[in-house]
Amino acid sequence: MEWALGIALVLGATFLFLFLRERRRHRKLCRLHEQLTGYIEQFLAEPIQTNFSLKDDEGAKLQNCIARLQEEIILSRSRLQKERRRNHHFIADISHQLKTPLASLRLYSDLAAADGASAADYSGKIVLLIERMEKLVYQLLRLEKLRAGAYELNYADVDVRELLEEQWHELLPMYPEYRLVIQGDLHLRLDPFWMQEAFHNILKNSCEQKAEKPEILVSLSQSKSLAHLVFEDYGGGVDTFDVSELFDRFSRSATVADTKKSGLGLAITKAIVESHHGSIFAENTKEGLRISLYLPIHAGYRSY
Repeated sequence: MEWALGIALVLGATFLFLFLRERRRHRKLCRLHEQLTGYIEQFLAEPIQTNFSLKDDEGAKLQNCIARLQEEIILSRSRLQKERRRNHHFIADISHQLKTPLASLRLYSDLAAADGASAADYSGKIVLLIERMEKLVYQLLRLEKLRAGAYELNYADVDVRELLEEQWHELLPMYPEYRLVIQGDLHLRLDPFWMQEAFHNILKNSCEQKAEKPEILVSLSQSKSLAHLVFEDYGGGVDTFDVSELFDRFSRSATVADTKKSGLGLAITKAIVESHHGSIFAENTKEGLRISLYLPIHAGYRSY
């Protein structure tokens, strides 16, 4: 009888242990279910702290899945809010930039309608305004596509000096008084179509400065992991405020005389460099402005 009583006690204790363990597990699962349900109902209003469990049980696995879900929702919401702000700024920027040419277009149209004899004089100005707006919209769309990664880059082995010289030959007829000096040699694997536009925009920006010494110095160098391209001009630099926003949309230095420029060139340049996983910076020097490009040398960026 004693052994039977012992077995009964062992079985009873085992049953009690299993019962208590299952009840704890059930309660934990209920709490996790409530946490998940509450989070799903509230995540649009305010974030809830995510807690990961280091325990090794089924409840911990579920808790960690919920925590990861919460984290993904928070990140998704953050990206969505960022995209909304970006779209808001985009619409505000393009509305502001189109406001002036649209007003001028309306004025010339009214003048042409009121004075039929001079309609031909106004038609040329109207065409120029339309072309200006078309170019602005085209550049804006390209910039946003670059930032969104909508363009596929076609990498090739490129002689950077040669690419710079090609762009300079295109600019030289517009700025015959300027001289380009290139120091060093560099070969990289990049997209020549896009990078030549980046070089074109930087060189053109330097030529548009009011420089006493019409010269642009470009230095090419590399370390073990980075290619370094430095563009320096002698235009006296830009205002400190301008430097901090030089690569923003519609940024235009006060030293640039032509106020009809779109102010998108350097913003597009930055997007091109960043699409190559590089970085770009600007700073004033004693003589002018220095723009530095850093491009990584690794798989897909072979220097030779």
